[in-house]
Amino acid sequence: MANVAVSVMSYILLFILISGLAGTVEFHEFKKQFKDKLPIMVGFCGQFVLLPFLGFCSVMIFGLTELGKEDAQTVVAVNATTGNTTTTVTVPDGGVVGIEAVILMMTTSSPGGSYSNWWCFIFNADLALSVAMTTVSSISSVFMLPLNLAIYLNATNSDSIDIEYGPLSIAVAVVVVAVACGLASSHVFPNHRHVFHTSANVAGLSLIALGLVFTTGSRDGLFGQPWEFFAGVAMPCVAGLILSNVMSLTVGLTKPQCVSVAIETCYQNTALALSVALASPAPARAAAVPVFYQAVQMVSLLTYSLFSWKMGWTYAPSNVSAWRMIVTNYQPVFQRESAAIKEELEKAKTALKEAQKDHRGMHSPHARSPENTVKGAGAAGSILASMF
Repeated sequence: MANVAVSVMSYILLFILISGLAGTVEFHEFKKQFKDKLPIMVGFCGQFVLLPFLGFCSVMIFGLTELGKEDAQTVVAVNATTGNTTTTVTVPDGGVVGIEAVILMMTTSSPGGSYSNWWCFIFNADLALSVAMTTVSSISSVFMLPLNLAIYLNATNSDSIDIEYGPLSIAVAVVVVAVACGLASSHVFPNHRHVFHTSANVAGLSLIALGLVFTTGSRDGLFGQPWEFFAGVAMPCVAGLILSNVMSLTVGLTKPQCVSVAIETCYQNTALALSVALASPAPARAAAVPVFYQAVQMVSLLTYSLFSWKMGWTYAPSNVSAWRMIVTNYQPVFQRESAAIKEELEKAKTALKEAQKDHRGMHSPHARSPENTVKGAGAAGSILASMF
Protein backbone atom coordinates (compact mmCIF):
# COMPACT_ATOMS: atom_id res chain seq x y z
CA MET A 1 0.00 0.00 0.00
CA ALA A 2 2.87 2.35 0.83
CA ASN A 3 4.50 1.69 -2.57
CA VAL A 4 1.23 2.53 -4.33
CA ALA A 5 0.98 5.83 -2.45
CA VAL A 6 4.58 6.72 -3.37
CA SER A 7 3.93 5.86 -7.02
CA VAL A 8 0.82 8.03 -7.15
CA MET A 9 2.64 10.89 -5.44
CA SER A 10 5.57 10.63 -7.88
CA TYR A 11 3.23 10.83 -10.89
CA ILE A 12 1.40 13.83 -9.43
CA LEU A 13 4.68 15.64 -8.84
CA LEU A 14 5.84 14.69 -12.35
CA PHE A 15 2.68 16.19 -13.86
CA ILE A 16 3.12 19.43 -11.90
CA LEU A 17 6.78 19.62 -12.91
CA ILE A 18 6.31 19.03 -16.65
CA SER A 19 3.18 21.16 -16.97
CA GLY A 20 4.91 23.95 -15.03
CA LEU A 21 7.95 23.88 -17.32
CA ALA A 22 5.74 23.80 -20.42
CA GLY A 23 3.73 26.68 -18.96
CA THR A 24 6.78 28.93 -19.10
CA VAL A 25 7.17 28.54 -22.87
CA GLU A 26 6.68 31.74 -24.90
CA PHE A 27 5.98 30.96 -28.55
CA HIS A 28 6.70 34.49 -29.81
CA GLU A 29 10.18 34.41 -28.27
CA PHE A 30 10.68 30.95 -29.69
CA LYS A 31 9.84 32.11 -33.25
CA LYS A 32 12.30 34.99 -32.91
CA GLN A 33 15.18 32.71 -31.91
CA PHE A 34 14.26 29.97 -34.39
CA LYS A 35 15.36 32.11 -37.35
CA ASP A 36 18.93 30.90 -36.78
CA LYS A 37 18.35 27.20 -37.44
CA LEU A 38 21.89 25.81 -37.16
CA PRO A 39 22.36 26.21 -33.35
CA ILE A 40 18.86 24.77 -32.78
CA MET A 41 19.65 21.74 -34.97
CA VAL A 42 22.99 21.15 -33.23
CA GLY A 43 21.30 21.36 -29.82
CA PHE A 44 18.55 18.98 -30.94
CA CYS A 45 21.16 16.44 -32.08
CA GLY A 46 22.97 16.75 -28.77
CA GLN A 47 19.83 16.29 -26.67
CA PHE A 48 18.01 13.58 -28.62
CA VAL A 49 20.76 11.79 -30.56
CA LEU A 50 24.13 12.12 -28.82
CA LEU A 51 23.22 11.71 -25.15
CA PRO A 52 20.72 8.83 -25.59
CA PHE A 53 23.35 7.01 -27.66
CA LEU A 54 25.97 7.61 -24.96
CA GLY A 55 23.53 6.24 -22.38
CA PHE A 56 23.10 3.07 -24.44
CA CYS A 57 26.86 2.71 -24.90
CA SER A 58 27.40 3.09 -21.17
CA VAL A 59 24.79 0.43 -20.41
CA MET A 60 26.50 -2.05 -22.73
CA ILE A 61 30.11 -1.21 -21.78
CA PHE A 62 29.60 -1.44 -18.02
CA GLY A 63 27.09 -4.30 -18.10
CA LEU A 64 24.25 -2.48 -16.33
CA THR A 65 21.74 -4.94 -17.80
CA GLU A 66 23.26 -7.62 -15.57
CA LEU A 67 22.93 -5.75 -12.26
CA GLY A 68 20.69 -7.63 -9.86
CA LYS A 69 21.62 -11.05 -11.23
CA GLU A 70 23.72 -11.76 -8.17
CA ASP A 71 20.48 -12.20 -6.22
CA ALA A 72 19.19 -14.75 -8.70
CA GLN A 73 18.89 -18.40 -7.75
CA THR A 74 19.99 -21.14 -10.14
CA VAL A 75 18.05 -24.40 -9.97
CA VAL A 76 19.35 -27.48 -11.83
CA ALA A 77 16.79 -30.23 -12.43
CA VAL A 78 17.77 -33.73 -13.65
CA ASN A 79 15.24 -35.90 -15.49
CA ALA A 80 15.44 -39.34 -13.89
CA THR A 81 14.31 -41.09 -17.09
CA THR A 82 16.35 -39.38 -19.79
CA GLY A 83 19.16 -38.00 -17.67
CA ASN A 84 18.79 -34.57 -19.26
CA THR A 85 19.43 -31.55 -17.07
CA THR A 86 17.42 -28.32 -17.06
CA THR A 87 18.84 -25.09 -15.61
CA THR A 88 16.41 -22.43 -14.41
CA VAL A 89 17.40 -18.98 -13.19
CA THR A 90 14.85 -17.35 -10.90
CA VAL A 91 14.84 -13.98 -9.18
CA PRO A 92 13.44 -13.77 -5.62
CA ASP A 93 10.17 -11.94 -5.06
CA GLY A 94 10.69 -8.22 -5.46
CA GLY A 95 13.97 -8.71 -7.31
CA VAL A 96 14.54 -7.02 -10.66
CA VAL A 97 17.38 -7.55 -13.11
CA GLY A 98 18.78 -4.60 -15.06
CA ILE A 99 16.42 -1.92 -13.75
CA GLU A 100 19.41 0.46 -13.62
CA ALA A 101 19.87 0.13 -17.40
CA VAL A 102 16.25 1.12 -18.09
CA ILE A 103 16.34 4.13 -15.78
CA LEU A 104 19.70 5.36 -17.14
CA MET A 105 18.44 5.26 -20.73
CA MET A 106 15.32 7.12 -19.64
CA THR A 107 17.48 9.70 -17.86
CA THR A 108 19.69 10.32 -20.90
CA SER A 109 16.57 10.69 -23.10
CA SER A 110 14.93 13.41 -20.98
CA PRO A 111 16.22 16.99 -21.57
CA GLY A 112 16.30 19.20 -18.49
CA GLY A 113 13.74 21.95 -19.16
CA SER A 114 14.18 25.41 -17.66
CA TYR A 115 16.79 24.30 -15.11
CA SER A 116 19.34 24.39 -17.95
CA ASN A 117 18.17 27.97 -18.70
CA TRP A 118 19.13 28.88 -15.13
CA TRP A 119 22.66 27.54 -15.64
CA CYS A 120 23.06 29.49 -18.88
CA PHE A 121 21.77 32.64 -17.20
CA ILE A 122 24.01 32.38 -14.13
CA PHE A 123 27.18 31.69 -16.13
CA ASN A 124 26.36 34.07 -19.02
CA ALA A 125 26.18 31.58 -21.88
CA ASP A 126 23.82 32.27 -24.80
CA LEU A 127 20.53 32.47 -22.88
CA ALA A 128 18.39 33.20 -25.94
CA LEU A 129 19.58 29.98 -27.59
CA SER A 130 19.01 28.06 -24.35
CA VAL A 131 15.39 29.25 -24.14
CA ALA A 132 14.79 28.35 -27.80
CA MET A 133 16.29 24.88 -27.28
CA THR A 134 14.13 24.36 -24.19
CA THR A 135 11.04 25.16 -26.23
CA VAL A 136 12.05 22.70 -28.95
CA SER A 137 12.91 19.95 -26.46
CA SER A 138 9.69 20.44 -24.47
CA ILE A 139 7.64 19.78 -27.61
CA SER A 140 9.94 17.18 -29.18
CA SER A 141 10.25 15.07 -26.03
CA VAL A 142 6.61 14.01 -26.44
CA PHE A 143 7.60 11.73 -29.33
CA MET A 144 11.42 11.54 -29.06
CA LEU A 145 11.42 10.11 -25.51
CA PRO A 146 9.34 7.00 -26.33
CA LEU A 147 11.15 6.63 -29.68
CA ASN A 148 14.61 6.59 -28.09
CA LEU A 149 13.49 4.19 -25.37
CA ALA A 150 11.97 1.82 -27.94
CA ILE A 151 15.17 1.85 -30.04
CA TYR A 152 17.73 1.42 -27.28
CA LEU A 153 15.85 -0.93 -24.97
CA ASN A 154 15.39 -3.34 -27.87
CA ALA A 155 19.00 -2.85 -28.95
CA THR A 156 20.31 -4.22 -25.63
CA ASN A 157 19.38 -7.73 -26.82
CA SER A 158 19.33 -8.84 -23.20
CA ASP A 159 17.07 -11.69 -22.14
CA SER A 160 17.69 -10.97 -18.48
CA ILE A 161 16.70 -7.31 -18.32
CA ASP A 162 13.29 -6.69 -16.76
CA ILE A 163 11.51 -3.83 -18.51
CA GLU A 164 8.66 -2.45 -16.44
CA TYR A 165 6.40 -1.24 -19.23
CA GLY A 166 3.59 -0.30 -16.82
CA PRO A 167 5.33 2.56 -14.97
CA LEU A 168 7.15 3.52 -18.17
CA SER A 169 3.92 3.85 -20.16
CA ILE A 170 2.21 5.81 -17.39
CA ALA A 171 5.15 8.22 -17.16
CA VAL A 172 5.18 8.85 -20.93
CA ALA A 173 1.40 9.43 -20.88
CA VAL A 174 1.76 11.86 -17.98
CA VAL A 175 4.44 13.78 -19.91
CA VAL A 176 2.24 14.05 -23.03
CA VAL A 177 -0.79 15.28 -21.07
CA ALA A 178 1.31 17.62 -18.91
CA VAL A 179 3.00 19.27 -21.92
CA ALA A 180 -0.39 19.85 -23.56
CA CYS A 181 -1.87 21.29 -20.37
CA GLY A 182 1.19 23.46 -19.75
CA LEU A 183 1.22 24.95 -23.24
CA ALA A 184 -2.52 25.63 -23.07
CA SER A 185 -2.12 27.29 -19.67
CA SER A 186 0.73 29.44 -20.98
CA HIS A 187 -1.46 30.64 -23.84
CA VAL A 188 -4.56 31.31 -21.71
CA PHE A 189 -2.75 32.73 -18.66
CA PRO A 190 0.42 34.43 -19.98
CA ASN A 191 0.67 36.65 -16.89
CA HIS A 192 0.94 33.62 -14.60
CA ARG A 193 4.05 32.03 -16.11
CA HIS A 194 6.04 32.87 -12.98
CA VAL A 195 3.52 30.80 -10.99
CA PHE A 196 3.98 27.83 -13.34
CA HIS A 197 7.77 28.14 -13.01
CA THR A 198 7.61 28.22 -9.21
CA SER A 199 5.32 25.19 -9.08
CA ALA A 200 7.73 23.30 -11.36
CA ASN A 201 10.66 24.12 -9.07
CA VAL A 202 8.78 22.93 -5.99
CA ALA A 203 7.66 19.71 -7.69
CA GLY A 204 11.16 18.99 -9.01
CA LEU A 205 12.80 19.49 -5.62
CA SER A 206 10.11 17.35 -3.97
CA LEU A 207 10.75 14.49 -6.39
CA ILE A 208 14.50 14.69 -5.75
CA ALA A 209 13.89 14.64 -1.99
CA LEU A 210 11.59 11.64 -2.36
CA GLY A 211 14.24 9.82 -4.39
CA LEU A 212 16.95 10.61 -1.83
CA VAL A 213 14.82 9.16 0.97
CA PHE A 214 14.36 5.89 -0.90
CA THR A 215 17.85 5.41 -2.30
CA THR A 216 19.88 6.39 0.79
CA GLY A 217 17.65 4.60 3.28
CA SER A 218 18.17 1.14 1.81
CA ARG A 219 21.18 -1.16 1.62
CA ASP A 220 20.26 -1.79 -2.04
CA GLY A 221 20.28 1.94 -2.84
CA LEU A 222 23.03 4.31 -3.87
CA PHE A 223 25.69 3.17 -1.40
CA GLY A 224 25.16 -0.51 -2.12
CA GLN A 225 26.02 -0.31 -5.83
CA PRO A 226 29.18 -1.75 -7.47
CA TRP A 227 31.80 0.42 -9.21
CA GLU A 228 30.33 -0.40 -12.63
CA PHE A 229 27.18 1.45 -11.63
CA PHE A 230 28.98 4.69 -10.73
CA ALA A 231 31.18 4.62 -13.85
CA GLY A 232 28.24 3.75 -16.09
CA VAL A 233 25.97 6.52 -14.80
CA ALA A 234 28.71 9.19 -14.87
CA MET A 235 30.09 8.43 -18.34
CA PRO A 236 27.23 9.86 -20.51
CA CYS A 237 27.30 13.22 -18.72
CA VAL A 238 31.07 13.73 -18.88
CA ALA A 239 31.44 12.39 -22.41
CA GLY A 240 28.43 14.42 -23.54
CA LEU A 241 30.04 17.66 -22.36
CA ILE A 242 33.20 16.98 -24.34
CA LEU A 243 31.58 15.68 -27.52
CA SER A 244 28.87 18.36 -27.67
CA ASN A 245 31.61 21.01 -27.50
CA VAL A 246 33.53 19.35 -30.32
CA MET A 247 30.35 19.09 -32.40
CA SER A 248 29.42 22.76 -31.84
CA LEU A 249 32.90 24.08 -32.62
CA THR A 250 33.12 21.92 -35.75
CA VAL A 251 29.99 23.47 -37.30
CA GLY A 252 31.17 27.01 -36.45
CA LEU A 253 28.96 28.10 -33.55
CA THR A 254 30.13 31.00 -31.39
CA LYS A 255 31.75 30.19 -28.05
CA PRO A 256 28.72 31.27 -25.93
CA GLN A 257 26.50 29.15 -28.20
CA CYS A 258 28.83 26.17 -27.70
CA VAL A 259 28.54 26.54 -23.93
CA SER A 260 24.74 26.67 -24.13
CA VAL A 261 24.59 23.57 -26.34
CA ALA A 262 26.86 21.66 -23.95
CA ILE A 263 24.74 22.61 -20.92
CA GLU A 264 21.48 21.80 -22.71
CA THR A 265 22.85 18.47 -23.91
CA CYS A 266 24.01 17.19 -20.54
CA TYR A 267 21.51 18.68 -18.09
CA GLN A 268 18.73 16.10 -17.89
CA ASN A 269 15.28 16.03 -16.31
CA THR A 270 16.09 13.49 -13.60
CA ALA A 271 12.66 13.98 -12.03
CA LEU A 272 11.02 12.07 -14.89
CA ALA A 273 13.28 9.06 -14.36
CA LEU A 274 12.74 9.36 -10.59
CA SER A 275 8.97 9.08 -10.97
CA VAL A 276 9.36 5.84 -12.93
CA ALA A 277 12.02 4.57 -10.51
CA LEU A 278 9.83 5.13 -7.45
CA ALA A 279 6.98 3.23 -9.11
CA SER A 280 9.18 0.23 -10.01
CA PRO A 281 9.42 -3.04 -8.02
CA ALA A 282 12.95 -2.03 -6.88
CA PRO A 283 12.63 1.68 -6.03
CA ALA A 284 15.85 1.93 -4.00
CA ARG A 285 18.09 0.58 -6.77
CA ALA A 286 16.21 2.36 -9.55
CA ALA A 287 16.16 5.76 -7.83
CA ALA A 288 19.93 5.57 -7.29
CA VAL A 289 20.44 6.23 -11.03
CA PRO A 290 18.82 9.69 -11.35
CA VAL A 291 20.03 10.71 -7.89
CA PHE A 292 23.66 9.97 -8.75
CA TYR A 293 23.32 11.43 -12.27
CA GLN A 294 21.98 14.63 -10.70
CA ALA A 295 25.08 14.85 -8.50
CA VAL A 296 27.40 14.17 -11.44
CA GLN A 297 25.79 16.77 -13.69
CA MET A 298 25.89 19.42 -10.96
CA VAL A 299 29.62 18.93 -10.33
CA SER A 300 30.47 18.52 -14.03
CA LEU A 301 28.52 21.57 -15.19
CA LEU A 302 29.85 23.75 -12.37
CA THR A 303 33.42 22.82 -13.28
CA TYR A 304 32.78 23.22 -17.01
CA SER A 305 30.98 26.57 -16.63
CA LEU A 306 33.76 28.08 -14.53
CA PHE A 307 36.36 26.77 -16.98
CA SER A 308 34.43 28.25 -19.94
CA TRP A 309 34.22 31.62 -18.23
CA LYS A 310 37.96 31.73 -17.54
CA MET A 311 38.66 30.69 -21.14
CA GLY A 312 36.58 33.60 -22.43
CA TRP A 313 33.87 31.40 -23.94
CA THR A 314 30.96 33.20 -22.24
CA TYR A 315 29.66 36.78 -22.45
CA ALA A 316 31.15 37.59 -19.03
CA PRO A 317 34.69 39.08 -19.03
CA SER A 318 37.22 36.55 -17.76
CA ASN A 319 39.04 39.18 -15.67
CA VAL A 320 36.13 40.04 -13.35
CA SER A 321 35.61 38.33 -10.00
CA ALA A 322 33.52 35.16 -9.79
CA TRP A 323 30.94 37.00 -7.69
CA ARG A 324 30.64 39.82 -10.24
CA MET A 325 30.34 37.28 -13.06
CA ILE A 326 27.47 35.49 -11.30
CA VAL A 327 25.45 38.52 -10.14
CA THR A 328 25.86 40.61 -13.32
CA ASN A 329 23.78 40.05 -16.43
CA TYR A 330 26.20 40.16 -19.39
CA GLN A 331 23.66 39.03 -22.00
CA PRO A 332 24.03 41.21 -25.16
CA VAL A 333 20.43 42.43 -25.12
CA PHE A 334 20.69 43.55 -21.51
CA GLN A 335 24.07 45.19 -22.10
CA ARG A 336 22.73 47.12 -25.11
CA GLU A 337 19.75 48.32 -23.09
CA SER A 338 22.06 49.34 -20.23
CA ALA A 339 24.33 51.21 -22.66
CA ALA A 340 21.34 53.03 -24.17
CA ILE A 341 20.08 54.05 -20.74
CA LYS A 342 23.55 55.26 -19.76
CA GLU A 343 23.78 57.31 -22.95
CA GLU A 344 20.40 58.91 -22.27
CA LEU A 345 21.46 59.73 -18.71
CA GLU A 346 24.63 61.38 -19.98
CA LYS A 347 22.58 63.45 -22.44
CA ALA A 348 20.20 64.45 -19.63
CA LYS A 349 23.11 65.48 -17.38
CA THR A 350 24.66 67.56 -20.18
CA ALA A 351 21.34 69.25 -20.92
CA LEU A 352 20.79 70.02 -17.24
CA LYS A 353 24.25 71.55 -16.95
CA GLU A 354 23.53 73.73 -19.97
CA ALA A 355 20.21 74.77 -18.44
CA GLN A 356 21.93 75.64 -15.15
CA LYS A 357 24.54 77.74 -17.00
CA ASP A 358 21.77 79.58 -18.82
CA HIS A 359 19.95 80.15 -15.56
CA ARG A 360 23.08 81.60 -13.91
CA GLY A 361 23.76 83.64 -17.02
CA MET A 362 20.41 85.44 -16.68
CA HIS A 363 21.81 87.28 -13.65
CA SER A 364 25.08 88.29 -15.33
CA PRO A 365 25.68 91.40 -17.49
CA HIS A 366 26.22 89.13 -20.53
CA ALA A 367 23.16 86.92 -20.00
CA ARG A 368 21.81 84.80 -22.80
CA SER A 369 18.45 85.53 -24.28
CA PRO A 370 15.37 84.11 -22.51
CA GLU A 371 14.63 82.05 -25.60
CA ASN A 372 17.90 80.15 -25.33
CA THR A 373 17.37 79.56 -21.61
CA VAL A 374 13.96 78.04 -22.18
CA LYS A 375 15.27 75.83 -24.99
CA GLY A 376 18.04 74.47 -22.77
CA ALA A 377 15.65 73.62 -19.96
CA GLY A 378 13.16 72.18 -22.43
CA ALA A 379 15.78 69.89 -23.96
CA ALA A 380 16.71 68.47 -20.56
CA GLY A 381 13.07 68.04 -19.65
CA SER A 382 12.22 66.24 -22.89
CA ILE A 383 15.09 63.75 -22.43
CA LEU A 384 14.10 62.99 -18.86
CA ALA A 385 10.45 62.62 -19.88
CA SER A 386 11.38 60.11 -22.61
CA MET A 387 13.25 58.02 -20.04
CA PHE A 388 10.64 58.01 -17.29
